[in-house]
Amino acid sequence: MSPFPRLRLTTGEAESAVRGLDAVDVVREALTMPSGATGDESVMRFDGAADELLLYDRVTRQEWRLPASTAVRLWRACLCAAAARAFVAPGVITAGVIGADAMDSASLVLLSRALPGLSHVALYDDGAPGQDGGPRPPRTVRGGDDEVALALMRSAREALLGADLVVLASNATCVAGEWLARGTVLVNATAQDVTDELHKEVAHLVVDDPRLLSLAPDRRAARMAEPPTRLGQLLGVGAVLRRHRDDTVLVDLYGAGLHQQWFVTRLCRSAHVRGLGRRCGR
Repeated sequence: MSPFPRLRLTTGEAESAVRGLDAVDVVREALTMPSGATGDESVMRFDGAADELLLYDRVTRQEWRLPASTAVRLWRACLCAAAARAFVAPGVITAGVIGADAMDSASLVLLSRALPGLSHVALYDDGAPGQDGGPRPPRTVRGGDDEVALALMRSAREALLGADLVVLASNATCVAGEWLARGTVLVNATAQDVTDELHKEVAHLVVDDPRLLSLAPDRRAARMAEPPTRLGQLLGVGAVLRRHRDDTVLVDLYGAGLHQQWFVTRLCRSAHVRGLGRRCGR
């Protein structure tokens, strides 16, 4: 038997814990630390049969279990929020999102905190249209100091109309380049390349973790002669990537579907501070 407390986080508790994190700080730390650096602080493994992550945190001397799919979803939300903070110009901001699971309440809170000017999110989910085939009535979610309106749209094109930020969470190939407004920041959190047509609209390509490029040799960024810009280097340092306000930026998130150990460690520590989690016997 382990002498240290064994705690299990539910999906709801993990979502509560992530609200105690600064998404930009966590992403910057995770993307800039040396490979394997977290080994001194935590050990993590994946239990595929239970779809759970098991994390032993040497600092708090606790063992945690939490749903693996939830950890992946919340890490993706942090990546999207950090990418938005790095490149979306300040002001009144609208976002267009493809894929409903990218806009759960916790993800919207993280995004709205990263973008204080975010006023409206238009979401397209082809699996959940309104009863008449049109958009569902907007609902609001409080993220930062203000409420953010979330409207479900009946097409991807409508969701992207005039958007300053576009997040692709479920389908990277359903967007045409002509739909994007000038200066759009396009965050690709799928496991696919965007189309060649859309890629031609991109002035700057950014990736989250270049170390993952070797795992995806068929992806466009892995075949480029010049390495893409690294997201971690642009967070919190005031770096300027765009030469012109109208430049389109594509942020390709290669690690959006991974179990990111440092993020899970920070998530569990946030849960510990908030008294979340139930004791379990295994």
